[in-house]
Amino acid sequence: MRSIFATVGLCFFITVIASTARGQSGQGVASPNATGYTGNAAVDPAASPSATVVEADAPITAVTVYGGRAAVTRRTTLKFEQGVFAVRFNELPAAIQSDTLQARVEAPARLVNVEYLETPIADVAGSPAMIEITAQIEAAKRARERLSEDQALLVAQRKVIDQIGVRTSTDASRDAGTDRLSIDQLRKQLEFVQSEQSRIVNAGRELAEQIRIADLKLAAIEARRQAMGQGDRVQRSAEVTIAVPNAGEIPMSLTYLVANAGWEPTYNVRATGDRSAVSVEFDANLLQQSGEDWNDVALTISTAQPTMRANPPTITPIFVTVHVPPPASPAPPMPAPGMAMHKSVASPAPAEERGTGFGLGGGGGGGGGGDDDQRNAERLRAELADKLTSWSSGASVVEGGTAVSYELPRRVTVPSNADRKTRTRVATITPTANFVYTALPLFTDAVYLRSRMVNDSPYQLVPGPAQVFMGTEFVGPTRLGGVAPKGEFTVYFGVDRAIRATRTLVSKNTTESGVFSKSRDTTRDYRIVIDNGSARDIELELFDRRPVSQDEKITVAVDALTRPLSTDAEYVRDQLPQGIMRWDLRVPATATGTNAMTLTWTVRLSAPRDLQLTPVPD
Repeated sequence: MRSIFATVGLCFFITVIASTARGQSGQGVASPNATGYTGNAAVDPAASPSATVVEADAPITAVTVYGGRAAVTRRTTLKFEQGVFAVRFNELPAAIQSDTLQARVEAPARLVNVEYLETPIADVAGSPAMIEITAQIEAAKRARERLSEDQALLVAQRKVIDQIGVRTSTDASRDAGTDRLSIDQLRKQLEFVQSEQSRIVNAGRELAEQIRIADLKLAAIEARRQAMGQGDRVQRSAEVTIAVPNAGEIPMSLTYLVANAGWEPTYNVRATGDRSAVSVEFDANLLQQSGEDWNDVALTISTAQPTMRANPPTITPIFVTVHVPPPASPAPPMPAPGMAMHKSVASPAPAEERGTGFGLGGGGGGGGGGDDDQRNAERLRAELADKLTSWSSGASVVEGGTAVSYELPRRVTVPSNADRKTRTRVATITPTANFVYTALPLFTDAVYLRSRMVNDSPYQLVPGPAQVFMGTEFVGPTRLGGVAPKGEFTVYFGVDRAIRATRTLVSKNTTESGVFSKSRDTTRDYRIVIDNGSARDIELELFDRRPVSQDEKITVAVDALTRPLSTDAEYVRDQLPQGIMRWDLRVPATATGTNAMTLTWTVRLSAPRDLQLTPVPD
């Protein structure tokens, strides 16, 4: 960047402008250093400006969470005079991916450069934070010692009261049966002893609780001090260089990716007890261990995968030829002493050495006053504004994407290194639902309630676990697949105990036929009884199966069906050729007991007698 800036040929001389007090939280005022300018001073646009370093107080205001990554945005607004400034965003987390830094500034400023810096931190033993936490530990220890002294005092009081009680009992025994024994005085002494013992026991319990809390507080403060002493000794910063053609308030932001953060979807699927409606609660489980808390931020969750390559892989040709051993290569040169080999770590340098491309300004500034000087200064400032605008302009970018993002309508707090996930609601959708019962009496007489739904919302449902509820009852866990808007998906709501489908093999007969070429014929007769005790008519998909021949010598036929098979086009195309039998039935509420719905059919299998067949289950 230095060579680019050097070619611009901008130079000007600026005199000092005093700093203005900081405004509201997250805002401040930045003023040029000794190379700045004041009121009527003449400004020479041929002079070379140096960037004034400004510390930015920029809290985290927005976060976009991906699967395994998060984009964190810090924002602030600063007041700037005309000039070039290097704005420092400090205390970046250790989980930052430094090559993802992005900065944005608003007019009239222009973004010039963004640089990542790592600065070693001096020993924290003498730092204000360490001194403060050490003082807290000493205060906590003194408070703990005072509690121990109070506890020792209670023990001493208990011994005295116990001795008084023993003395009272001894005197009462000695004076029993004599005129010296005073019943009233003895009663008062015993009441005093009992009252004091009760007081000491209650005070001891309260004191023990205070000691327990004091020990916990002391342990927590000592743990913080230990973490500070063993913590990361590197200050991570982003330095954003901007050009300000005209003075004003400049909103600006810094965005960067951090690892150890992500989200996963989770759902609650709830059906009303009368099957009139279904709602799907789409939640996001958030977990982040980035090292910085996200307090009251605008949160967006995204299905994008920033860790994946943006480009598809490229197929390269393969060539085969005669192998020729390569010549031996010389050993690589050793780096010179002090040469840095890790390019991803940058250290701050003096202003004239950093990548701003500016040297220190020179030349005189004052000059006499008068109207000519005033007009000259205004002209030079206008020229400088034009040149800074031209120098800091960049290419325009049109943003787009292939992922789905969800901007939550509320602020969210997600602590770092929490021991549990933070769950937040993304949306509640009400899909169009069509309830149908499913029976597979080949395996069980239980009948399952199923809902085939259409996602009428604009939300893309991401694959994830779901909890299914029917009315107020928990049915069980399931998993939703990815469902696009207007896409269909199916959810099972468990077994309806009021409905049963029972399958029976009524008869099985095997006979031989033919005179010269004997064949073996096996006939199986089946019956299914459907009992609907739900007090409502139901739609039922009933499934069974028949053998499918894979040899021309073997024939399978189904006849005597009391009810026809389904005519659904998808079923006829995909499942019927595989031997899957499906009936689409409407079973009335009166189909119970002797009025239960009954299906029967016969399967005939024929093959040469001497042909060994694979087993055919009943």
